[in-house]
Amino acid sequence: MLFPKFTVLKAFVLVLLFGSLLNGRAAIVHPGGWVTADDIQRIRTHLAAKDEPWTDAEAKLMSGGPKEDYQPRAVVTVTRGGGGADQGGNSALQHEASDAYTLMIKWVATDNPKYGDAAIRIIDAWSEVLTKIGGSDARLAAAIYGNKFAQAAELAAYYKPDWPNKARAQKMFREVFYPVIKDGAGANWGTACMSGIISMGVFCDDQQMIDAAVDAYKNGFPTQHTMPAVSQYIDETGQCAESGRDQAHTQGGIAHLLETATTAWNQGIKLFDVANNRLVVGFEYTAKYNLGNDVPSHPFKDFDGKFIYPNGISVKQRGNFSPIYEMASAYFARAGIPAPYTDQVVAHPGYTPEGTNNDHPGLGTLVFRRDPVAPNGAVPPSPASSTNSGIPSDSTPK
Repeated sequence: MLFPKFTVLKAFVLVLLFGSLLNGRAAIVHPGGWVTADDIQRIRTHLAAKDEPWTDAEAKLMSGGPKEDYQPRAVVTVTRGGGGADQGGNSALQHEASDAYTLMIKWVATDNPKYGDAAIRIIDAWSEVLTKIGGSDARLAAAIYGNKFAQAAELAAYYKPDWPNKARAQKMFREVFYPVIKDGAGANWGTACMSGIISMGVFCDDQQMIDAAVDAYKNGFPTQHTMPAVSQYIDETGQCAESGRDQAHTQGGIAHLLETATTAWNQGIKLFDVANNRLVVGFEYTAKYNLGNDVPSHPFKDFDGKFIYPNGISVKQRGNFSPIYEMASAYFARAGIPAPYTDQVVAHPGYTPEGTNNDHPGLGTLVFRRDPVAPNGAVPPSPASSTNSGIPSDSTPK
Protein backbone atom coordinates (compact mmCIF):
# COMPACT_ATOMS: atom_id res chain seq x y z
CA MET A 1 0.00 0.00 0.00
CA LEU A 2 1.19 3.51 -0.78
CA PHE A 3 -0.14 5.06 2.42
CA PRO A 4 0.22 2.49 5.22
CA LYS A 5 -1.92 3.08 8.30
CA PHE A 6 -3.16 6.29 6.71
CA THR A 7 -5.63 7.21 9.43
CA VAL A 8 -3.05 6.95 12.20
CA LEU A 9 -0.47 8.81 10.15
CA LYS A 10 -2.93 11.56 9.28
CA ALA A 11 -3.80 12.08 12.93
CA PHE A 12 -0.12 12.15 13.87
CA VAL A 13 0.65 14.71 11.17
CA LEU A 14 -2.22 16.91 12.37
CA VAL A 15 -0.85 16.83 15.91
CA LEU A 16 2.60 17.82 14.66
CA LEU A 17 1.13 20.56 12.50
CA PHE A 18 -0.93 22.00 15.36
CA GLY A 19 2.07 22.02 17.67
CA SER A 20 4.26 23.62 15.05
CA LEU A 21 1.72 26.34 14.34
CA LEU A 22 1.65 27.18 18.03
CA ASN A 23 5.42 27.61 17.80
CA GLY A 24 5.08 29.91 14.79
CA ARG A 25 6.61 27.61 12.16
CA ALA A 26 5.49 24.95 9.71
CA ALA A 27 5.76 21.29 10.64
CA ILE A 28 8.65 19.25 9.30
CA VAL A 29 7.33 17.33 6.32
CA HIS A 30 7.74 13.54 6.14
CA PRO A 31 8.88 12.08 3.91
CA GLY A 32 10.60 15.34 3.13
CA GLY A 33 14.12 14.69 1.97
CA TRP A 34 14.86 14.36 -1.73
CA VAL A 35 11.70 12.28 -2.22
CA THR A 36 8.21 13.16 -1.00
CA ALA A 37 4.92 11.26 -0.85
CA ASP A 38 3.80 13.14 -3.97
CA ASP A 39 6.94 11.97 -5.75
CA ILE A 40 6.25 8.36 -4.82
CA GLN A 41 2.70 8.62 -6.15
CA ARG A 42 3.89 10.32 -9.36
CA ILE A 43 6.59 7.71 -10.01
CA ARG A 44 4.21 4.79 -9.45
CA THR A 45 1.55 6.38 -11.64
CA HIS A 46 4.01 6.69 -14.55
CA LEU A 47 5.24 3.14 -14.07
CA ALA A 48 1.71 1.74 -13.91
CA ALA A 49 0.95 3.50 -17.20
CA LYS A 50 4.23 2.16 -18.67
CA ASP A 51 5.27 5.70 -19.53
CA GLU A 52 8.73 6.47 -20.85
CA PRO A 53 11.38 7.33 -19.79
CA TRP A 54 10.27 6.12 -16.35
CA THR A 55 9.81 2.49 -17.44
CA ASP A 56 13.26 2.39 -19.02
CA ALA A 57 14.75 3.98 -15.91
CA GLU A 58 13.08 1.40 -13.68
CA ALA A 59 14.47 -1.41 -15.84
CA LYS A 60 17.98 -0.02 -15.46
CA LEU A 61 17.51 0.35 -11.70
CA MET A 62 16.24 -3.21 -11.25
CA SER A 63 18.87 -4.78 -13.51
CA GLY A 64 21.66 -4.35 -10.97
CA GLY A 65 22.61 -2.97 -7.61
CA PRO A 66 21.64 -4.25 -4.16
CA LYS A 67 19.15 -7.12 -3.94
CA GLU A 68 16.33 -7.81 -1.50
CA ASP A 69 18.43 -10.42 0.34
CA TYR A 70 21.19 -7.87 1.10
CA GLN A 71 23.20 -8.68 4.22
CA PRO A 72 24.97 -5.70 5.90
CA ARG A 73 28.54 -5.64 7.18
CA ALA A 74 28.46 -2.87 9.77
CA VAL A 75 31.53 -2.01 11.83
CA VAL A 76 32.10 -0.29 15.17
CA THR A 77 34.48 2.43 13.93
CA VAL A 78 35.07 3.98 10.52
CA THR A 79 38.35 5.62 9.54
CA ARG A 80 38.77 7.62 6.36
CA GLY A 81 42.14 9.16 5.50
CA GLY A 82 43.81 10.83 2.55
CA GLY A 83 42.68 9.65 -0.86
CA GLY A 84 39.59 7.95 0.48
CA ALA A 85 41.53 4.76 1.23
CA ASP A 86 39.73 2.19 3.35
CA GLN A 87 41.58 2.34 6.65
CA GLY A 88 38.84 0.71 8.65
CA GLY A 89 35.23 0.36 7.59
CA ASN A 90 35.16 3.33 5.22
CA SER A 91 34.39 1.24 2.16
CA ALA A 92 31.65 -0.64 3.98
CA LEU A 93 29.93 2.56 5.14
CA GLN A 94 30.35 4.20 1.74
CA HIS A 95 28.70 1.37 -0.14
CA GLU A 96 26.05 0.46 2.40
CA ALA A 97 24.78 4.02 2.81
CA SER A 98 24.39 4.22 -0.96
CA ASP A 99 22.87 0.75 -1.18
CA ALA A 100 20.32 1.54 1.53
CA TYR A 101 19.15 4.56 -0.48
CA THR A 102 19.02 2.56 -3.72
CA LEU A 103 17.01 -0.18 -2.01
CA MET A 104 14.48 2.41 -0.85
CA ILE A 105 14.18 3.71 -4.42
CA LYS A 106 13.58 0.13 -5.53
CA TRP A 107 10.78 0.00 -2.95
CA VAL A 108 9.41 3.27 -4.33
CA ALA A 109 9.38 1.83 -7.84
CA THR A 110 7.98 -1.62 -7.04
CA ASP A 111 6.14 -1.31 -3.71
CA ASN A 112 7.86 -4.59 -2.81
CA PRO A 113 8.38 -4.67 0.99
CA LYS A 114 11.46 -6.87 0.61
CA TYR A 115 13.43 -3.86 -0.61
CA GLY A 116 12.27 -1.64 2.24
CA ASP A 117 13.07 -4.40 4.73
CA ALA A 118 16.56 -4.83 3.24
CA ALA A 119 17.26 -1.09 3.61
CA ILE A 120 16.07 -1.13 7.21
CA ARG A 121 18.27 -4.17 7.87
CA ILE A 122 21.30 -2.12 6.78
CA ILE A 123 20.38 0.91 8.87
CA ASP A 124 19.61 -1.25 11.92
CA ALA A 125 22.95 -3.05 11.66
CA TRP A 126 24.89 0.21 11.64
CA SER A 127 22.85 1.92 14.35
CA GLU A 128 23.46 -1.08 16.59
CA VAL A 129 27.26 -0.97 16.47
CA LEU A 130 28.68 2.26 14.98
CA THR A 131 30.33 4.47 17.60
CA LYS A 132 32.91 6.60 15.78
CA ILE A 133 33.85 8.12 12.41
CA GLY A 134 37.45 9.32 12.44
CA GLY A 135 40.54 9.98 10.36
CA SER A 136 41.78 13.03 8.48
CA ASP A 137 38.83 12.82 6.06
CA ALA A 138 36.23 12.02 8.71
CA ARG A 139 34.06 14.98 7.70
CA LEU A 140 33.78 13.70 4.15
CA ALA A 141 32.75 10.25 5.33
CA ALA A 142 30.22 11.56 7.85
CA ALA A 143 28.85 14.14 5.42
CA ILE A 144 28.57 12.23 2.15
CA TYR A 145 27.67 8.81 3.52
CA GLY A 146 25.56 10.22 6.33
CA ASN A 147 23.69 12.27 3.76
CA LYS A 148 22.56 9.27 1.73
CA PHE A 149 22.04 7.15 4.83
CA ALA A 150 19.71 9.75 6.38
CA GLN A 151 17.77 10.07 3.13
CA ALA A 152 17.35 6.29 3.08
CA ALA A 153 16.20 6.36 6.69
CA GLU A 154 13.68 9.11 5.96
CA LEU A 155 12.06 6.94 3.29
CA ALA A 156 12.32 3.84 5.50
CA ALA A 157 10.40 5.58 8.27
CA TYR A 158 7.64 6.34 5.78
CA TYR A 159 7.62 2.79 4.46
CA LYS A 160 7.40 1.35 7.98
CA PRO A 161 5.83 3.81 10.46
CA ASP A 162 6.23 1.28 13.28
CA TRP A 163 9.93 0.67 12.55
CA PRO A 164 11.15 -0.58 15.96
CA ASN A 165 14.69 0.83 15.72
CA LYS A 166 13.91 4.24 14.24
CA ALA A 167 14.84 6.06 17.47
CA ARG A 168 18.14 4.19 17.59
CA ALA A 169 18.89 5.27 14.02
CA GLN A 170 18.11 8.87 14.93
CA LYS A 171 20.47 8.56 17.88
CA MET A 172 23.22 7.32 15.57
CA PHE A 173 22.87 10.36 13.32
CA ARG A 174 22.72 12.77 16.24
CA GLU A 175 25.62 11.32 18.24
CA VAL A 176 27.96 9.75 15.66
CA PHE A 177 27.52 11.55 12.33
CA TYR A 178 26.36 15.05 13.22
CA PRO A 179 29.14 15.99 15.70
CA VAL A 180 31.73 15.36 12.98
CA ILE A 181 30.14 17.78 10.48
CA LYS A 182 28.25 20.33 12.57
CA ASP A 183 30.99 23.00 12.28
CA GLY A 184 31.27 22.54 8.53
CA ALA A 185 34.31 22.79 6.28
CA GLY A 186 35.44 24.52 3.09
CA ALA A 187 34.62 24.11 -0.59
CA ASN A 188 33.00 20.76 -1.54
CA TRP A 189 33.65 19.42 1.97
CA GLY A 190 31.50 22.24 3.31
CA THR A 191 28.71 21.83 0.79
CA ALA A 192 28.68 18.10 1.64
CA CYS A 193 28.44 18.95 5.34
CA MET A 194 25.42 21.21 4.85
CA SER A 195 23.65 18.61 2.72
CA GLY A 196 24.31 15.96 5.35
CA ILE A 197 23.10 18.24 8.14
CA ILE A 198 19.77 19.06 6.49
CA SER A 199 19.15 15.39 5.60
CA MET A 200 19.81 14.34 9.19
CA GLY A 201 17.72 17.22 10.48
CA VAL A 202 14.67 16.09 8.52
CA PHE A 203 14.97 12.44 9.59
CA CYS A 204 15.68 13.37 13.21
CA ASP A 205 12.80 15.89 13.28
CA ASP A 206 15.31 18.54 14.30
CA GLN A 207 14.44 22.03 13.14
CA GLN A 208 17.69 23.47 14.50
CA MET A 209 19.70 21.22 12.19
CA ILE A 210 17.56 22.26 9.23
CA ASP A 211 17.96 25.94 10.12
CA ALA A 212 21.74 25.52 10.49
CA ALA A 213 22.02 23.99 7.01
CA VAL A 214 19.87 26.72 5.45
CA ASP A 215 22.00 29.38 7.13
CA ALA A 216 25.20 27.68 5.92
CA TYR A 217 23.82 27.62 2.37
CA LYS A 218 23.24 31.38 2.51
CA ASN A 219 26.11 32.56 4.71
CA GLY A 220 28.62 29.77 5.30
CA PHE A 221 29.47 28.17 8.63
CA PRO A 222 29.89 30.71 11.44
CA THR A 223 33.05 29.24 13.01
CA GLN A 224 35.09 28.82 9.82
CA HIS A 225 36.41 31.21 7.19
CA THR A 226 35.74 28.83 4.37
CA MET A 227 33.74 28.90 1.13
CA PRO A 228 30.73 26.56 1.23
CA ALA A 229 27.91 29.14 0.94
CA VAL A 230 26.33 29.30 -2.48
CA SER A 231 27.61 32.85 -3.09
CA GLN A 232 31.09 31.89 -1.86
CA TYR A 233 31.46 28.64 -3.78
CA ILE A 234 30.01 30.14 -6.98
CA ASP A 235 30.84 33.67 -8.09
CA GLU A 236 28.66 36.01 -10.16
CA THR A 237 29.94 34.59 -13.45
CA GLY A 238 29.08 31.01 -12.50
CA GLN A 239 32.68 29.97 -12.02
CA CYS A 240 33.08 27.75 -8.96
CA ALA A 241 35.75 27.64 -6.31
CA GLU A 242 37.01 24.32 -7.69
CA SER A 243 36.49 24.95 -11.42
CA GLY A 244 40.26 25.31 -11.66
CA ARG A 245 40.85 22.02 -9.81
CA ASP A 246 38.89 19.54 -11.93
CA GLN A 247 35.35 19.01 -13.12
CA ALA A 248 34.59 16.06 -10.80
CA HIS A 249 35.11 18.07 -7.61
CA THR A 250 33.33 21.07 -9.12
CA GLN A 251 30.25 18.99 -9.91
CA GLY A 252 30.42 17.49 -6.44
CA GLY A 253 30.46 20.92 -4.83
CA ILE A 254 27.44 22.24 -6.70
CA ALA A 255 25.62 18.92 -6.37
CA HIS A 256 25.64 19.08 -2.58
CA LEU A 257 24.34 22.66 -2.75
CA LEU A 258 21.56 21.35 -5.02
CA GLU A 259 20.78 18.49 -2.63
CA THR A 260 20.50 20.99 0.22
CA ALA A 261 18.20 23.27 -1.77
CA THR A 262 16.05 20.32 -2.87
CA THR A 263 15.50 19.10 0.68
CA ALA A 264 14.81 22.68 1.77
CA TRP A 265 12.24 23.04 -1.05
CA ASN A 266 10.43 19.96 0.21
CA GLN A 267 10.35 21.59 3.65
CA GLY A 268 8.77 24.74 2.20
CA ILE A 269 11.98 26.80 1.98
CA LYS A 270 13.02 28.10 -1.44
CA LEU A 271 16.78 28.54 -1.80
CA PHE A 272 17.24 28.34 -5.56
CA ASP A 273 16.98 32.10 -6.00
CA VAL A 274 19.50 33.02 -3.26
CA ALA A 275 22.07 35.57 -4.50
CA ASN A 276 20.33 36.13 -7.83
CA ASN A 277 19.83 32.46 -8.67
CA ARG A 278 23.49 31.73 -7.93
CA LEU A 279 23.08 27.95 -7.83
CA VAL A 280 21.49 27.94 -11.29
CA VAL A 281 24.24 30.24 -12.60
CA GLY A 282 26.85 27.79 -11.30
CA PHE A 283 25.14 24.79 -12.82
CA GLU A 284 24.76 26.56 -16.16
CA TYR A 285 28.43 27.56 -16.25
CA THR A 286 29.57 24.05 -15.36
CA ALA A 287 27.15 22.34 -17.75
CA LYS A 288 28.07 24.68 -20.61
CA TYR A 289 31.78 24.02 -20.18
CA ASN A 290 31.38 20.26 -19.87
CA LEU A 291 29.21 20.19 -22.99
CA GLY A 292 32.27 21.46 -24.87
CA ASN A 293 31.56 25.18 -24.99
CA ASP A 294 33.91 28.01 -24.11
CA VAL A 295 33.31 29.91 -20.87
CA PRO A 296 35.09 32.91 -19.37
CA SER A 297 37.43 32.07 -16.52
CA HIS A 298 39.67 33.89 -14.08
CA PRO A 299 41.78 33.14 -10.99
CA PHE A 300 39.36 32.49 -8.17
CA LYS A 301 39.77 34.24 -4.82
CA ASP A 302 39.06 32.44 -1.56
CA PHE A 303 37.31 33.83 1.51
CA ASP A 304 40.45 35.71 2.58
CA GLY A 305 41.08 37.21 -0.86
CA LYS A 306 43.85 34.80 -1.83
CA PHE A 307 43.97 33.32 -5.31
CA ILE A 308 43.36 29.59 -5.63
CA TYR A 309 43.83 27.51 -8.80
CA PRO A 310 45.36 30.52 -10.59
CA ASN A 311 45.54 28.88 -14.03
CA GLY A 312 41.84 29.20 -14.79
CA ILE A 313 39.30 26.48 -15.48
CA SER A 314 40.59 22.90 -15.55
CA VAL A 315 40.11 20.42 -18.38
CA LYS A 316 40.47 17.45 -16.01
CA GLN A 317 37.40 15.16 -16.24
CA ARG A 318 35.77 17.59 -18.68
CA GLY A 319 32.68 16.01 -20.22
CA ASN A 320 32.33 13.34 -17.54
CA PHE A 321 28.88 14.19 -16.21
CA SER A 322 28.11 13.33 -12.61
CA PRO A 323 24.56 11.99 -12.01
CA ILE A 324 23.22 15.29 -10.72
CA TYR A 325 21.52 16.98 -13.65
CA GLU A 326 18.05 15.39 -13.58
CA MET A 327 17.48 16.73 -10.06
CA ALA A 328 18.80 20.12 -11.14
CA SER A 329 16.69 20.30 -14.29
CA ALA A 330 13.53 19.28 -12.47
CA TYR A 331 13.84 21.70 -9.58
CA PHE A 332 15.07 24.66 -11.62
CA ALA A 333 12.00 24.21 -13.83
CA ARG A 334 9.70 24.00 -10.80
CA ALA A 335 11.30 27.16 -9.44
CA GLY A 336 10.64 28.86 -12.78
CA ILE A 337 14.32 29.60 -13.51
CA PRO A 338 15.56 28.83 -17.05
CA ALA A 339 18.56 26.48 -17.22
CA PRO A 340 19.05 25.52 -20.88
CA TYR A 341 22.58 24.08 -20.56
CA THR A 342 21.56 21.96 -17.56
CA ASP A 343 18.66 20.65 -19.63
CA GLN A 344 21.01 19.95 -22.54
CA VAL A 345 23.07 17.66 -20.32
CA VAL A 346 19.94 15.67 -19.49
CA ALA A 347 19.14 15.45 -23.22
CA HIS A 348 22.76 14.60 -24.09
CA PRO A 349 23.13 11.21 -25.83
CA GLY A 350 23.80 8.44 -23.34
CA TYR A 351 23.03 10.45 -20.21
CA THR A 352 19.63 8.90 -19.53
CA PRO A 353 18.46 6.86 -17.79
CA GLU A 354 20.58 8.63 -15.20
CA GLY A 355 22.81 6.40 -13.14
CA THR A 356 24.01 6.83 -9.58
CA ASN A 357 27.21 6.73 -7.56
CA ASN A 358 28.29 6.67 -3.93
CA ASP A 359 28.45 10.46 -3.65
CA HIS A 360 25.10 11.55 -5.12
CA PRO A 361 21.53 10.26 -5.30
CA GLY A 362 21.34 10.02 -9.09
CA LEU A 363 18.55 7.81 -10.50
CA GLY A 364 16.91 11.09 -11.43
CA THR A 365 15.22 9.97 -14.65
CA LEU A 366 13.02 7.76 -12.50
CA VAL A 367 12.84 9.86 -9.36
CA PHE A 368 12.90 13.52 -10.39
CA ARG A 369 11.79 13.68 -14.03
CA ARG A 370 8.49 15.39 -14.64
CA ASP A 371 8.16 16.89 -18.13
CA PRO A 372 10.36 15.84 -21.05
CA VAL A 373 13.48 17.91 -21.65
CA ALA A 374 13.56 19.15 -25.24
CA PRO A 375 16.68 18.24 -27.28
CA ASN A 376 17.34 21.93 -27.95
CA GLY A 377 17.58 22.60 -24.23
CA ALA A 378 14.26 24.43 -24.01
CA VAL A 379 12.99 24.72 -20.46
CA PRO A 380 9.85 22.66 -19.76
CA PRO A 381 7.02 24.52 -18.06
CA SER A 382 6.61 24.23 -14.32
CA PRO A 383 3.74 21.94 -13.29
CA ALA A 384 0.42 23.74 -13.03
CA SER A 385 -0.20 22.21 -9.64
CA SER A 386 2.14 20.93 -6.97
CA THR A 387 2.16 20.41 -3.24
CA ASN A 388 5.02 22.87 -3.10
CA SER A 389 3.79 25.40 -5.65
CA GLY A 390 3.88 28.96 -4.47
CA ILE A 391 6.17 28.25 -1.52
CA PRO A 392 7.71 31.33 0.02
CA SER A 393 11.23 32.41 -0.83
CA ASP A 394 13.77 32.39 1.98
CA SER A 395 16.51 34.03 0.00
CA THR A 396 17.64 37.12 1.86
CA PRO A 397 21.27 36.79 3.00
CA LYS A 398 21.94 37.86 6.55
